[in-house]
Amino acid sequence: MSEIKRKVEAYHIDMRCDKCNMGYMRVTGKIMTVNPTLYEHECTYCGCTAWYNRTYPTTENKMVEVDE
Repeated sequence: MSEIKRKVEAYHIDMRCDKCNMGYMRVTGKIMTVNPTLYEHECTYCGCTAWYNRTYPTTENKMVEVDE
């Protein structure tokens, strides 16, 4: 096996509160064990809660150069 190095761009993904549109949703640590797993989040501004199937904030990488 050999190492392959590729250039990627990182994206910061955040979720704004749907209720107040001011705060950001942050994971509380509560988990609902269903399929898919759900994570409780709380707004940093108004305190409302919501369940999502990923935790926020998160990052995603996108490959920008492909080895041939």
